[in-house]
Amino acid sequence: MVITDTPQQKLLYIAKQLGLKSLAGMQGTTRAVYDTVEQPATGPSTLTFFDNVGQRPAPFTNVSDNQFQVGEALAIEAIEILTFYGNSETTGLFDNILDPGPLVLSVRVGNQTIIKKVPMGRVFKNLTGTNLANPTKFWLNVPLIIPPQVRFTVELENVPGVQVPFSRISCFLYGTGVLLNLKTSL
Repeated sequence: MVITDTPQQKLLYIAKQLGLKSLAGMQGTTRAVYDTVEQPATGPSTLTFFDNVGQRPAPFTNVSDNQFQVGEALAIEAIEILTFYGNSETTGLFDNILDPGPLVLSVRVGNQTIIKKVPMGRVFKNLTGTNLANPTKFWLNVPLIIPPQVRFTVELENVPGVQVPFSRISCFLYGTGVLLNLKTSL
């Protein structure tokens, strides 16, 4: 594989390898997708994001399926884990996890694990020796591609339990995206 300079070039390279010639004519954008699941009352446990997202209403997710449509893709440049503190079933605020503990993150695209058991939270903070304002945001040096029509999930291990009503954990994927552009594809 040729190493590319930008997320856009990497998206186009992967699209070409998959035979998706029309992706180059789609609209480039900055994209953020997220999913939110209930935080268990007891822990530690493993949470899976972007699985069964069609069963969750807004504001708990902004995608309806765990795969992008034809003409859509995402080059993941950052992953962030936040707490959703709710004051009801459908309203609340996203916030940093105050003491995330030894969280472990994995990302699967199709049948491949593209990020495997990366430590986040307190462990990540201790490994880097820095006092990070948000130790649950992970920047990638190389963007990772989620191509069109390929299922993806994110797993977070060692999630502590809480006894707070309406408490949820959210996973955000940020990066360069491609959206379907009907002006050039019709």
